[in-house]
Amino acid sequence: MPRRYVMFEDMFGARAEAIALQSLEIGSNVAGSVVDAWAHVLNGDPKFSLPGMPRRLFCVHTVVVRC
Repeated sequence: MPRRYVMFEDMFGARAEAIALQSLEIGSNVAGSVVDAWAHVLNGDPKFSLPGMPRRLFCVHTVVVRC
């Protein structure tokens, strides 16, 4: 069994393995763990929480809006 390398992991349990990052290839469906990792990174970025500005919230892949 190949060894799995964790490329991202945070204190909330979000993690993305190297194999999941390969889903960023053009024409592929992006893995949910990759979307979750980016959401956690962007939600922790201070430039998205400037004083006097509305707070942006980047959602994980399990948040789906259906019309």
